[in-house]
Amino acid sequence: MAARAMFGGLVQDSQGDLVHVRRVGADEVYVVREDGFDWHLEAGKVDAAIWSHMKRMFVEHRDQIPPEALQALTHGDIFQQAAIESALDRVDEIERIEMPPQQRDLLALLGFRVVIDYHGDVLEVVMPDQGFGIDPDEE
Repeated sequence: MAARAMFGGLVQDSQGDLVHVRRVGADEVYVVREDGFDWHLEAGKVDAAIWSHMKRMFVEHRDQIPPEALQALTHGDIFQQAAIESALDRVDEIERIEMPPQQRDLLALLGFRVVIDYHGDVLEVVMPDQGFGIDPDEE
């Protein structure tokens, strides 16, 4: 199975420039420009590093997710809330999922981004701020 860049469009280099995704053969790579040289990083390895970093963040801050945030994200749907809570409980089991382009676009609009260096190491994961204007009672 070909490796795809799951976080394409959400990754930046340490200078704040968007890291582009290119196809090399059947696989996608993240391309980080450093001192005039393009570093081609295997998407699977970079994505695994991002997931590893995010898993640590979720585990460390699991109890700090306010119930209001879950309610806002799920529009009060108790089944969606249960699914998210279950996913958070099993965050250490996440390996590799396919993220639809719409989800990536939404994450980008909310301010989510990942900063990596030219080795593919995660320097920072910027999560969306709380209170991003979603009112679950609004239609």
